[in-house]
Amino acid sequence: MDSAFFRSRMQKAIIFVTKSWGMGHSQEDIRKAVEKALLDLVNDDQPANLLAPVWYTLSSGGKRIRPVMCLAVYDWLAKEHTDLALVMPVALSIEIFHNFTLLHDDVMDVSALRRGRETVWKKWDVNTAILSGDAMNILAYMLLSRAPQNKLSALLERFNEGALRVCKGQQWDMEFETAEYVSEEEYLRMIEDKTAALLEMSVRLGACLGSASPEFEDTLAQFAREVGIAFQLQDDYLDVYGTTAEFGKECGDDIVTNKHTYLSVLLQKCATEKQRERYQTYKKLGAEQRNEKMEKVMQLYDEVDVKSACESAIDQHLASAEALLLACEQKIGRICPALRGIFSSLSGRRF
Repeated sequence: MDSAFFRSRMQKAIIFVTKSWGMGHSQEDIRKAVEKALLDLVNDDQPANLLAPVWYTLSSGGKRIRPVMCLAVYDWLAKEHTDLALVMPVALSIEIFHNFTLLHDDVMDVSALRRGRETVWKKWDVNTAILSGDAMNILAYMLLSRAPQNKLSALLERFNEGALRVCKGQQWDMEFETAEYVSEEEYLRMIEDKTAALLEMSVRLGACLGSASPEFEDTLAQFAREVGIAFQLQDDYLDVYGTTAEFGKECGDDIVTNKHTYLSVLLQKCATEKQRERYQTYKKLGAEQRNEKMEKVMQLYDEVDVKSACESAIDQHLASAEALLLACEQKIGRICPALRGIFSSLSGRRF
């Protein structure tokens, strides 16, 4: 993916920074604060087989994008120096809920690797993964309840809406497993719920904590939605064109399991009838023919040039996100350095 456009945009943002005030905390400052707060949650309570998988999951790394986005927006909107500790439980609730969904998602998808390590169901067993995931969901709400009480009702409303949308997106994804054809519109709708919903929730919670106007909050949510779509399209892209070492998951799994992705959706949309017939034939190849199946499907991808089409779509969604973020920054007269950091890290993402 060509990141020249985004480097140009970032240079303009740097000029904007020199004319701005109230820089706030950096992305790295906030991420380190989140990591420390997560470590402070760790304990050796019993039973170990319930809680050990929780800490195993939370200690597996990740970019902590969602809690950072929440805290970044709150910090950005504050007119004076902010104490992130006051609202840290809200940010942690998002991260723990997110990891809970990943834990259950790995069970549903029978995924053996997550962030370069064995998934919980693989390391322990399926029942442990389900129960530990349930415990993480409860822990998320326990942390959310520690939010400033005058904001709690509004925060719960936003949190619950986002959480339910994730479940809806997961259901769409499950139904796609038995669907012979999924349209581009249907696939993007699924992404908006399954992937983008938590990013929207993150900025909405930060905006609520920062007492933003409904209009400003909605624009931020649109920014997060575009970022979420780009993020998922990158996931689909990297499963085919990335490496397992960089991606942290077994590349090619989507092809082997016949999972509908943006690449396969584009293939079915743009292929000729004969190419579609070949694709249906290749889908019947089993897991024991993994390499052959990947080679044949990727050959079809090359013929239809879905790689370039996917790269173009990612760039378009990132460009839309950047424009929305810039509009928000101009609205309040200063940039959000942490959101800028997250955004720039997505350009040319390889993991």
